[in-house]
Amino acid sequence: MGNCSSCEGPVSTCVGAHPISAGRVRQTFVPGNIQAHKNQYQYAVRAKLQWDLAGERMENVFEAATRVPLQTYDGIELDAVWVQAGDVAVRPTALLFHGNAMTLHSMAGWANFYYRIGFHALLITMRGYPGSAGDAAADGEVGFYRDAAAAVAFIQEKKGIPKNIIVAHGFSLGATLAAAAASQHDLGALVLDHAFTTPAAVAKMFVPRLPEWLLNGTMVGAWRSGLTAEVAEGKAVITDGLSNIEKVGNFRGLLCVIYGTEDEMMPVSFAESLLSSHEAHTGDAKPSIGFPIEGGTHNTPQFYESVVQESLEEVLQQSLAVGPSTVLDNNGG
Repeated sequence: MGNCSSCEGPVSTCVGAHPISAGRVRQTFVPGNIQAHKNQYQYAVRAKLQWDLAGERMENVFEAATRVPLQTYDGIELDAVWVQAGDVAVRPTALLFHGNAMTLHSMAGWANFYYRIGFHALLITMRGYPGSAGDAAADGEVGFYRDAAAAVAFIQEKKGIPKNIIVAHGFSLGATLAAAAASQHDLGALVLDHAFTTPAAVAKMFVPRLPEWLLNGTMVGAWRSGLTAEVAEGKAVITDGLSNIEKVGNFRGLLCVIYGTEDEMMPVSFAESLLSSHEAHTGDAKPSIGFPIEGGTHNTPQFYESVVQESLEEVLQQSLAVGPSTVLDNNGG
C-alpha cells in the first residue's frame, strides 16, 4: 500500500472526515495562510525529527509541564507529560493522543489551548513511537487500548480527577485511542480530530478498485473483532477491529468532530458517519457537534485557528459543567 506522502507513515495507519446536516451545531471557518502555518509548526515530518525539534518547545510553551511515569497493564513504559493549569487540583482535564509518525510533542498546540482555558492536560506518546517502549505493530489493537487505559487511570487515580470532567482528544490515528478512552471508561467528552471510521474504509480510499469483500476480509484478519482483552486490573474490553464507528456508538458523552473539507486522507463522509453513529445512540441526551475546517486538509494545523478554539471552548465548558467559579486562571486565581 506504501507510505503517506505527507507524514511518511504507512497509509493503512495514517488516518479523517462531510457536510454536517442542518440539524447539528455547525462551526465553519476558512484557514488563513495554511502553508505558513505548516512551515511554522509542521505536522508532516518523521516522528524522530518531530521529537528532536519539539523537545525544547515543550519546555518553552509549558512552564507547568512535567514528565511523569506512566506504565501500562502489560508493563510498557510510556513517555508522558502532565500540564498543571493552576493550583486547583480538581478541574477539567484533557487527555491528548497524537497521530501516526508523531509523538506527544505534536499535540503541544492543543495542550496549550486546553491550558489557556483552564484545563489540566496529559499528553502521552503511544507505544512503539519515539520516547515510549513497546511495539505498536506487534501489540496491535489491544496495545492501543492498554495505553489509553493507563492514561485514564493516571488522571483518575494519581490526580483525582472525576471521569465526567475528562475530555479525550485524539488526532488521526490517535483518535482511536481517544475514542477507546472515552467509550471504554465513560469519560465526559470526546474530540475526534481528523479521524477515520474503520481501517477497511481507510484502505478503500487508497485501493478503490479492489472488491470490498477482499478489503474487509483483509482488515478483519489484521484487526480482529470480538476478542476479550484485559486492559487494566479488573478491566476487560471487547475488540472491535479499531472501529471508531463502534466506539462512538457506545459513547454516551459529548462528541465533537473536527475535520477538513479537503482532507486528502479521509473523505468528509467519515465525519458524517461518526456523528450519525453517536447521534443515533444518544439522541438529544448528549450533542454530536461537527467543526468543519473549510479548505482544510488532513495535516492543516487546525489549533491555530481562533474560531475553532473559541467554539470548542464554549461547547466543552457547557458540557462539562464548567463555569467562572470553577475555571480559574493559570496562576490559580
